[in-house]
Amino acid sequence: MIRRPPRSTLFPYTTLFRSRRLDVGQKGCDRSPSPSSTSDVIYVAMKRKPQPTQNDTPFRNVNDRQSSSSSDGREDVVPVLRPLKSNLGYPPDLIQGSDWDNLSIQIWSKFMSCKQTDEMFNKKMRLHGVLIQIMQKHYPMCGLYVVGSSMTMFGTNSSDMDMCLMLMANDIDQRVHAINILRDILRIIKSYDYFVKAELIRAKVPILEFRDSVSGVDIDLNVNNSVGIRNTHLLRAYSNLDWRVSPLVLIVKLWARIHDINDAKNMTISSYSLALMVIHYLQYGVTPPVLPSLQKLFPHKFLPGQDVRELSLYEKFQVPPSKNTYPLGHLLWGFFHYYANIFNFEEEAISVRRGSKVPKHYVKFNSSSKNIPGMWKCLCIEEPFDWTNTARAVYDEDVFARIKNVFLTSFTKLNKTTSLSSIMYS
Repeated sequence: MIRRPPRSTLFPYTTLFRSRRLDVGQKGCDRSPSPSSTSDVIYVAMKRKPQPTQNDTPFRNVNDRQSSSSSDGREDVVPVLRPLKSNLGYPPDLIQGSDWDNLSIQIWSKFMSCKQTDEMFNKKMRLHGVLIQIMQKHYPMCGLYVVGSSMTMFGTNSSDMDMCLMLMANDIDQRVHAINILRDILRIIKSYDYFVKAELIRAKVPILEFRDSVSGVDIDLNVNNSVGIRNTHLLRAYSNLDWRVSPLVLIVKLWARIHDINDAKNMTISSYSLALMVIHYLQYGVTPPVLPSLQKLFPHKFLPGQDVRELSLYEKFQVPPSKNTYPLGHLLWGFFHYYANIFNFEEEAISVRRGSKVPKHYVKFNSSSKNIPGMWKCLCIEEPFDWTNTARAVYDEDVFARIKNVFLTSFTKLNKTTSLSSIMYS
């Protein structure tokens, strides 16, 4: 029997991520990059013909309660990408006639060849349309949010689709209530033949892992972990401020994966923490800064307790362009230099919220119901909304020593060769 929360607490249904403009990737890692950079595209819901919408409401998707029979045989919304314009060639500031040009071109080419493709994004949005219909049969007032790298522009074609099922506006006990709800959803998912490898993962935030055999997309589903919606909104906003942000984050993620330091389950750094490390460096580790603190500039837009239905991925924040004109290659070199030689991991913590580094003892006693002093050990990165340590999985001193050595070794190689290939192998 499905355990439903009291009707008074149900989370009113919102469709997700309907946008007028969206920049997504073109080709996968197994192909050479196109000379054309990504196009601006428009998403529309359709039956037989595209039907553009003017609605730009928060976190909306192509799902507008319209459906058609998709090519995989399932009744769902069919998203259509309609190019608005093309930006041919490299970004205008990529090549500056400096010693960093070759490295900058290598970074951009790798980014373009590995970023999430339009085709993969379409698959994920179609799958979202399928899942929201399934969830609404059992939780009629739910909201289903696509979060994480699928929406922040930091994802690759192999990235999972992280999703948050919102059933009520308030937080729930993740260790009890969320587990019970996910057990029920596990039974629901197993009743559909095209969902396979379903497994409930017990963690601080429990998730249901499963795969859609039609699209080949892996899904990680949580319940009412609204902080994931908020930080997706924040990271997307940072990625929109400067074209250099997304390539740097994606390259750092690929680099960390190659060196086996990008897996929180194995006591190394999560992709989210790596993204925060890059953003912190761009805020504080380089002069002049590339990025400001959006939470300082727009505190009313990034409130920890804000209703997630009020958030819009496509809101434009009026921020003066950065005075930093460093080439992409220089910034990547500076990232490794900062964490290999400057940042004091023993005494300092990263705070993207403040746009600076802070003493460790300061974040240990953040006034937050979820914060525990004992979680601040080796690598300390403040979560911008609930003020916990996003890198709490990195608690083993030996593992952390290996991580720091990877940073130092990579900096040494990059400093010597200024070649991306020198650091992209283990």
